[in-house]
Amino acid sequence: MSLKIQINYSKLCDSPFDGTNDALFEFTTLDTEDLVQDILHGSPTSYLISGYRGAGKSSYIKKLESEIAKKKGNVPFIYLNFAKHEVRSILLRKLIRNFYLQLHANKIVFKSLEDDAKLNDILKNFKELYERTFYDVSKNSNEKTVSKFISTLSFKSNFKDILLLLASLFCSNSLLVAFSFTNWYSWILAAIPLLALFTYEYKNIYEESTSDEISKKMLYDDELAEHYLIEVLKNFKEKIKPVFILDELDKIHDDSLISTLINELKPIMLSGLASFIVVAGQNLSYNYYSSKTKDDAALSSLFSKLHHVSLFSSFELRQLFEKLIVKSDNELSENEINLRRSFIDCLIFESKRIPRRFVILIRQKIIWDEDKAFIEIDNILDDLLIYSNLIALVEKLNELEIMPKGFPAPICDYFNMQILLTLHKIKEGQEIFSLSDLKYKEENGNNIEQLAKVELQPFLNYLKEILLQYLIDTKLIEEVAVSTNITGYYKFVQRIGKIDTEDNPQKETNNINGYFYFKELVINIYFNLKLDDSNNSRNIPLSQLIRKLSDLGVNTVPLESNTHLLEILDNGDKILDDLEIRSNATKLFEEYRVNFDSYVLKLLKFYLKYKASKFFTEHYFNQNILTENLRNIGFDFAAINRREDYPDILFQTKYRKKRLTQNIKDNIYQAHEYLSKYNSNNNKTNCLVMVIFTDENLSGYEKARYIFRQNLGEIFPNYLDKILFIPVSTLNLHFIDDEFTKIILPERQYIDERSNSRIVTNYKKFTNQHTMDLNMLNNDDLLEDVYDLYKSKSIDITISPQKTKFWRFGFVFSPKIDLWPDLTQDRHADEYFGYIHICVGNRDKFGNWSDENLMWIQAYNVGEPKHLPVTEKYIGEDVKLILENDEGIGRIDINILENSVFKSYDLKAYEYCKIAAWSDGQEFDLITEIRVSESI
Repeated sequence: MSLKIQINYSKLCDSPFDGTNDALFEFTTLDTEDLVQDILHGSPTSYLISGYRGAGKSSYIKKLESEIAKKKGNVPFIYLNFAKHEVRSILLRKLIRNFYLQLHANKIVFKSLEDDAKLNDILKNFKELYERTFYDVSKNSNEKTVSKFISTLSFKSNFKDILLLLASLFCSNSLLVAFSFTNWYSWILAAIPLLALFTYEYKNIYEESTSDEISKKMLYDDELAEHYLIEVLKNFKEKIKPVFILDELDKIHDDSLISTLINELKPIMLSGLASFIVVAGQNLSYNYYSSKTKDDAALSSLFSKLHHVSLFSSFELRQLFEKLIVKSDNELSENEINLRRSFIDCLIFESKRIPRRFVILIRQKIIWDEDKAFIEIDNILDDLLIYSNLIALVEKLNELEIMPKGFPAPICDYFNMQILLTLHKIKEGQEIFSLSDLKYKEENGNNIEQLAKVELQPFLNYLKEILLQYLIDTKLIEEVAVSTNITGYYKFVQRIGKIDTEDNPQKETNNINGYFYFKELVINIYFNLKLDDSNNSRNIPLSQLIRKLSDLGVNTVPLESNTHLLEILDNGDKILDDLEIRSNATKLFEEYRVNFDSYVLKLLKFYLKYKASKFFTEHYFNQNILTENLRNIGFDFAAINRREDYPDILFQTKYRKKRLTQNIKDNIYQAHEYLSKYNSNNNKTNCLVMVIFTDENLSGYEKARYIFRQNLGEIFPNYLDKILFIPVSTLNLHFIDDEFTKIILPERQYIDERSNSRIVTNYKKFTNQHTMDLNMLNNDDLLEDVYDLYKSKSIDITISPQKTKFWRFGFVFSPKIDLWPDLTQDRHADEYFGYIHICVGNRDKFGNWSDENLMWIQAYNVGEPKHLPVTEKYIGEDVKLILENDEGIGRIDINILENSVFKSYDLKAYEYCKIAAWSDGQEFDLITEIRVSESI
C-alpha cells in the first residue's frame, strides 16, 4: 500500500516562535499565564526554564515577551546568549551592552527616560558606562608655568620736535635742489630729519601664568561596572521592569561551569532590581530538584519558580502533523487512515517526542512535484504498526506508573525519555539482551548521572522491569536460548504485538507505604458506597472488604486468593513495629507481584463506575453502563443515551497524587483525539467527562477547572462544552455526587430544511426548587430563558422525575419580554399573566400532599377548563409535554406511555413564555430535555 500526502511546506517551521510562525509551538494560557502575571505584578526575582534541546524553550520565552508586551510596554526583555562559559568581566559587559541597546531600541521607554530631568542624567551616565565596555574614556587636566619677553616700538612727539622738524626741512631744501634720484645718499640725507620724531625704548617683562588641565584615565573595572549597573537599575525601577534572559546555557556541557557562571551573576540576580530568566537544559533542573535534599545548596534558594517546557505528547505531535496536511476532498479509507497514523507514530518514536526533531524528520521525507510538497508513505502497514504499539507502551507507562507518582515535570520527561531510548536500543540494536542490560549502571559522569544513580535509579529500574514484562506480554520480544544453563535473554521481534489495555499489577520492590494508602482507600470507598449497615463495620478485616469489593467487580487478584497475603493485610499495622513481619510482607509482595499503586487506580475506576451507574441509569440513560469496546479508544466506560440521536457521556479516570494541573494540556489533546474518534464511529456529538482523583488540597480545584476550560477554549473552542473536567479529592470521595448533578449535556442545534426550522435542544435540572420565602401561596421562581411564542413553532419537553412523588411543571405567559409575575404576590392573582401546569398529586390547605398517582392540568387566564385530569395511574414515568402555538391558539399535548391528552388554550394575549418547576417544600428532582423548534 502506498499513500501520498500533500504538505503545506510554508507551515513546516523549526525556528523559534517570533510572533507569527506559531504553527509548531502553541503555548497556551496554561503555559504562560503564571509567569506573565508574576513578572508584571510581583517583585523582580529569578526563574529557571528547563527542557530538552529542541523542546521549544526559546519559543516559550518569545511567547512570554509577546504576551507581556500586549499587557504592558515597560518590560524590556534583554537577551544574553551563553553558548559557552564566560569570565565575569565578559558577563558584566554583555549585561550592560544588551541592556542599553534594548532600552535604546524601545523608543517609548527611552523617550520617557529622556523627558525626566533626573533620569536623563542617569541615562547619560549609563551611556558612558556602555561606551566603556568597548574602549577607555579619558579626561585630562594639567598645571604649567610660562615666562614671556616683550619688545615694544613707541612713537613720541611734542611742539619742540615739530619745530625742529620744520627747520630741518627748510635746511635740507637746498639739498633737494641738487637731489638726485639715482644717488642713494640723497635719500639718506633727506630722511635724517625725520628720526627726530622717534624714540626707541627696550623693556624686559617677566610674566607667570597657570593653566589647569587635570588628566585622569578612567579604565573599565568590574567592581565599578557592577556598582554603576545596580545604581542604574535602582534609578530606573519606577519606570521599567527589565527581564534578563540568560539563554543557551544547555549548550555548556560542563555543569560546574554553569554553576560558576550563575554564581558570578548571583549578586545582581538577587538584587531585587530586575528579573532573571535562566534558560537551561535538563541538567540544571535535575540539580535544582536534587538541591532540595542537600545541605545549604545554592540552587535551592536562587530560583523562586521553575517552569519546564515539556516534551510534546504523542497527541500533540499528531495534531501538529494534521495541521501540516493540505486537506483533500477524497476521504481516506480505513486502511489509509491506519497507515498514516502508524507513520506518524514512527516519526514520534524516532524523534523521541522532541518537536524540532519531529519537524526535521518530516523535512527529510519531503518530495517535490513542481512547487508542491508531498510525503509518500510506501511502508507496509504491519511494519509501521510496530511503532504504534511501542508508542502505546510509552503512553501506558506514563499514565499508569509515572504520572500518579507526582514527580515534577522535568523528572517525568526524564523517565519518558529513558523509556524511549531503551526501546530504541532494543529495536535497533537487534542484539540479545537481559533485564540487567537495561538497568542503570554506575558510571563516572556528570551531575545528572550521579543524581540518577542516587535518587532516580530505583524507580527507573522498576520502569524498565515493567517495560520488559509488557514487551513479553505483547510478543514484541521473545526469549532466546543462549545455552541450556543460561536463561532470561531476549531479542526484539519484527512483528506486531497487541497492547493489553487492562492494568496488570507489576512487581515493585518497596510496597510498604503503598499498602497503608491502599488500606485507607479500600475502607473509604467501601463505607462511602454504604455497602454495609452494621454499626461495627469499620472493624471488618481488610481481607473481607477486599473480597466484597471483588464480588462487585474490583480485580485485586492475587490479594483475595492467597491466605498468607490476607493474613499480612489483616495485620498490616504490625508491619511498622515488627521487623520479621515487615520482611515477610516484602517478600510476599514481591513473590506475588503485588503493586498497591496499580490497585489504587483500579479501586478509583470501580468507585467512579459504580456511582455513575447508579446516578445516570436513574436519569435518561440506558440501564447498563457500557464498558465493552471502549478501552481501545481511550475510555473507561460510557453512559449511553436512551435516545439514539442524543449525546452519550463518556468517562476517563485518572489519578494524580499531586500536581493536579500538570499534564492538563496533554490531557486536552488526548481527550479531543479520543472523543473525535468515538463521535465518528457513532455519528453523534457526545460529551466526555474527565475525572481526576487527587490527594491535593481542595483549595486549588476551582483554579484547576478554570485553567482547564481556558486552555480547552484556546486549543479546541468547539469542544468547550463537550469535554468536562472534574477533580475529586480521594479524602472526600462523596463529592462526586454533587459533581454529577452539575453535568449538563451541551446544547444541540441543527437546521431542518423541510420545516424551515432551527432545532435547539438543551438539558435542565430542577432540584428542590421552592416558592418565595417558603410561602406556598406566593408565585413561583422562573427560569431565565424566555421563549418567543410566535417565533417558536413548538416547545417539546421531556420530563424525567427522579425519586420524586409530587411535583409541578409548566409555563408562565406574558405579553412583554421584560414583564413577569412579582414573586411576592399571591399565586395566580395577577390576571395580566397566564399559567398552564402539569401537577402530580394534591395538596391541601395545610400543605400536605396526597394522591401521588394523579396527574392533572392546571390553567389560569388562558380559557377553560382550569382543571383537567390526565391520568390516575401515573407511576413516575417520563412525561412528554408539547406546546404548539398557531395564531394564538396554544395546543398542549401531554404524552405518558399510551396515555395522551390534547388540549387547546387561548394565548392571543401573550407573546412570550418562561418555564417553572416546583414542589412546595417536597423532596424534588426533575431532569428535563427541552427541544425548541424555531422559524428561520
